[in-house]
Amino acid sequence: MMIVEPDVNIRINLIDWLRAHGYRAVLVRSVEEVIEELSDIRPQLVFVGGGHSEPRGQIEISEILCLIRTVCPGVPMITIADRTNDDMT
Repeated sequence: MMIVEPDVNIRINLIDWLRAHGYRAVLVRSVEEVIEELSDIRPQLVFVGGGHSEPRGQIEISEILCLIRTVCPGVPMITIADRTNDDMT
């Protein structure tokens, strides 16, 4: 599982829960890190956090989702966002 989440508290809690239940997870914080990790691994699931209040955060989430869909077509993605636009859905 790949976790793309800028909030350190959410990252820590999510990774702790996943590890306690026997899952392996790769943590990434930015679009640049997603690109690097996707060149090395092919995740079975991707979680993209979205607790961004500024518009730049929403743009970054859309970029991440499009990148993942391009590099790993068909991989399930879960995202949590305060609001979405047509591109994200």
